[in-house]
Amino acid sequence: MWKRVGRDRQREKVYRAERKFRDEIGCNYILRDDEVKKLIRRLVGRSGLKVEVKFKNGDRFWARARRVMGERYRVELPRWARNEVVICHELAHILAGLENWHNGAFVSQMIKLYRRVAGREKAEMLKKHFRAERVRVTGRGEKPIWVFKAGE
Repeated sequence: MWKRVGRDRQREKVYRAERKFRDEIGCNYILRDDEVKKLIRRLVGRSGLKVEVKFKNGDRFWARARRVMGERYRVELPRWARNEVVICHELAHILAGLENWHNGAFVSQMIKLYRRVAGREKAEMLKKHFRAERVRVTGRGEKPIWVFKAGE
């Protein structure tokens, strides 16, 4: 059983910054399924992570990343979420540790991933939006949001 031991204090700030950034750069397109898979393979690269993609129909679902089994992960993407910003967001959850939610370690990982996709200039723009929303960008010694308690 999962027991909540903290709060995801930056979640709304992160979402707000990403939304403003997507509006600024005109990120209102949807990648094809094969483009999404290619992008994920490129970003995961030589890390050895096994990440599969599940495409969801419709626009009323949340995008999310989760552990499927062992060291296998799944990124679930509804139609609206098939763009570089959201894909980097979901992969950052996996690379920073799913238990880290939207803390500084997650945000830092997302910026690094986006730099690989769009280059330094756009990554700096994303960072600027995070800072404007007062999002903590580095993750030093942060504790997990969830802790697994055996037997509960």
